[in-house]
Amino acid sequence: ERLWRRFKLFQHQLVEVLLRGKAPWGFTVRGGTEHREPLVITKVEEGSVAASVRLRAGDEMVSVNAVPLSGSRQEAICLSKSSYNDGKIICVPPFSRFLALGQVY
Repeated sequence: ERLWRRFKLFQHQLVEVLLRGKAPWGFTVRGGTEHREPLVITKVEEGSVAASVRLRAGDEMVSVNAVPLSGSRQEAICLSKSSYNDGKIICVPPFSRFLALGQVY
């Protein structure tokens, strides 16, 4: 029940961004299951493709190119780098993540 409520809350707070052109798109990722932390974008380079679509530091990545992430940083990097044309990233903005967690617990 709790997990389902949490998922439903996240479902309404997801942000999808389309990154035009080949990777790299100009953002840095930290965390992942290897570090027992969420997979979070920590830096977006000014003037980059990522900045132009308003990807922001603090966004948690949950999907790359329609592939749900298991939480591994290496997986996210490989999926991003394997994009030959455009890339699609789905993430949860930090405010939405904390709001959802606050409502569940």
